Amino acid sequence: MEGKIKMVVNILSLDNGPISREIVEDEYLIRRRAAEFGVPVITNLELADALAEALAGLGNGRFNKRGGTFLESCLTGSSLR
Repeated sequence: MEGKIKMVVNILSLDNGPISREIVEDEYLIRRRAAEFGVPVITNLELADALAEALAGLGNGRFNKRGGTFLESCLTGSSLR
């Protein structure tokens, strides 16, 4: 692999804090650059989770059957075993 970005997952922030304008601008720039270079962008949390579940199932021949989602386990660092 040559260090190329294959996909961007950019979930829109709902933060209304003092730096929210900067966050929104950063999110826009990330999505815009990805689109300019033809990189697929996922902006929907449910779709990102479904994709993670599908990829996990392809990688090891099984899906998470313990409750919770694969994406949640990645974010929390918990094991699916």
